[in-house]
Amino acid sequence: MRGDPDLTTFGKSMGNGYPVAGLAGSAELMSSFSSSGGPVMLAGTFNGNSMSMAAAIATISVLRDPEVDFYGHVRRLGDRMRDGLRRITRDHSIPAVITGVGSVFIAYFLEGEVRGYRDLLRNDDEAYATFHRRMIDKGSFMYPMSLKRNHISLAHTEADIDRTLQQADEVLGEMARNGEFALLRGRV
Repeated sequence: MRGDPDLTTFGKSMGNGYPVAGLAGSAELMSSFSSSGGPVMLAGTFNGNSMSMAAAIATISVLRDPEVDFYGHVRRLGDRMRDGLRRITRDHSIPAVITGVGSVFIAYFLEGEVRGYRDLLRNDDEAYATFHRRMIDKGSFMYPMSLKRNHISLAHTEADIDRTLQQADEVLGEMARNGEFALLRGRV
């Protein structure tokens, strides 16, 4: 059964990284909170903070602007990145699962399907961190801790994605040639 949630919480993405949070729900539930005169205490460090509220309003305005097409933009670039990484890992015969949705992309170095967290325990954590550190060395920041995802923003362009894919091709090709993937060592 699908429906609207009773309550929804929002975090710092609502303010493009500024410290802000939000809570939304039906008028009936929201009237229960103290800020509306109800009996349930609702407090927060940044409640009503002018900088956080300005950041949230500006961010939401951009997200809602059809001329900006934020969601279409990051989806197109995310697809481009995921497709490119799939091609690169395939070209270098690297066992990998490239996944993500919308603006998110992740390259897991493992074989087989990923259906849940337990499957991710097969990820080659060392190769994952090495790939990300070497991408940083080339100018593309990718958090070098295993199982962390990467994000595309509105500021990114097709040229940025193409440059990142070129860097990934260089890094992953070198790693494959050097036998730096655990699953390739037995095949080389």
